[in-house]
Amino acid sequence: MDESHPSRWVYLVGTHQARPVKIGVANDVEVRVRELQIGSPVPLYLIWKTRGGQALERDLHERFAPYRIHGEWFDFGDENPAALVATAAVLMGYVTHAERAHVEHDYVAPRIAYLTGKKSLINHLIDAANTTGRGNVTKQEVFAYMASVDLSYVRVEGESDRLYWSRVGRLLAATMVEQMLDVPVAQLTLIEGQPRVRGFRLNDLQEVLAELLERRPPRRARRRAVRATSIQRSRPA
Repeated sequence: MDESHPSRWVYLVGTHQARPVKIGVANDVEVRVRELQIGSPVPLYLIWKTRGGQALERDLHERFAPYRIHGEWFDFGDENPAALVATAAVLMGYVTHAERAHVEHDYVAPRIAYLTGKKSLINHLIDAANTTGRGNVTKQEVFAYMASVDLSYVRVEGESDRLYWSRVGRLLAATMVEQMLDVPVAQLTLIEGQPRVRGFRLNDLQEVLAELLERRPPRRARRRAVRATSIQRSRPA
C-alpha cells in the first residue's frame, strides 16, 4: 500500500489548543496553511507532516471517521493527534517519513509538544502499544509514535530507509540502557501466514513499569528515608 510521493505531503494543522485538527494533503504545506489562515478566526499552526498523497489522506479520513467534526476536521480530544495519525499510517501499511513541523510561532500546544522529558520511555512504549489496540506494538510502530513526540526519531532529510532504521534502533536501545529498562523483545504475528515481526507486548511493558514503580518508593517515603539516614549519621558513636 506504500506509495512514493516525493512532492506531496499529508499534514496536520491545528489551533493553539490542538483541537480540532485538519488532515489534508498539499504540495506545499506552508502555502496551504497560509491559505487556510485567511478564512480562520484563530491562528493555525502546522503540527505534523509526512510524505504522502491522496491515498494516505483518504485512508486516514476513513479510519478516523468517528472523530470527524466536518469536512477534513477531526477532534481527538486530549489525545496527541500527531501520535495517533502517525501510528495509524503505519498500521495501514504506509511507511511514514515524518518531518519536523516548520512552526514560525513561539507557542506549541502542550499535547503536541516534542518533550519526552515529561515521560520516561516506558510510558511512551505503553502509549504506543495502547494506540494499536492489539495489545502489542511493532518496532516500526514504536518509531512512528516516537517521531511524533521526540524530534530525535524524526527522519532527517535525505536519510535512507536503511540508515534511518539503524539510527533510531540504536537510539531506542541506548535509551533503554540509560533508563535501565529490561523489556523483552517479542516476535509478533500480525497476520496469519505472514512473517513475524519484532516488537513489544503490552503486558510485558506494563510489568516493567510496575517493577520500576516498586523499585522507587513514593517521594515522601524517600524523603523520610534520607532524613533518617542523615540523623543516624549525625549521632555520635
